[in-house]
Amino acid sequence: MAPASATVPQAALAVAEAIENEMTNSTLVTVPVLDARIAGLETTIERAKSELIRWVFGTFLGSSVISAAGAVVTYFLGRAAH
Repeated sequence: MAPASATVPQAALAVAEAIENEMTNSTLVTVPVLDARIAGLETTIERAKSELIRWVFGTFLGSSVISAAGAVVTYFLGRAAH
């Protein structure tokens, strides 16, 4: 069996080689890539925001129409009772 002191440099060398391999094989994210991704996210957020505003406006409009129709029906039913 080899002494513990002989295996430590080999283990350190193996770890260093593994780190070097990962660094050379990895794709680094650069500032322009991050800027492009952020721009894409901003576009997605703006689309979702505009869809939400349209949905809220449509719901408000529909609710107003139903409320107005209910008021008209109540008015005519009240007049017919007298």
